[in-house]
Amino acid sequence: MEKRRVVITGMGLVSCFGTDVDTFYEQLLKGSSGVKPITGFDVKEFPTQIAAMIEDFDVGDYMQKKMGRRSDPFIRYAMVAGKKALEHAKIDD
Repeated sequence: MEKRRVVITGMGLVSCFGTDVDTFYEQLLKGSSGVKPITGFDVKEFPTQIAAMIEDFDVGDYMQKKMGRRSDPFIRYAMVAGKKALEHAKIDD
């Protein structure tokens, strides 16, 4: 198999620390944990009651709300992370 070089020009993410790469990195260096009790639904019946949840995320900040409501959360997060990576790389749409 032929080896090919890959150049990473931009990074993007959606995490429990937000959607900003610098903030995410700072929190990691501090040793912060984004894990906390789950509050989005009743977890009494589940053995796990903590998670690193994505909070304060408004899909309307990144795409049309109608489009965002029609897709699963993991699709929204992937689309926003991709968009943030393009912005970070200074690649125009």
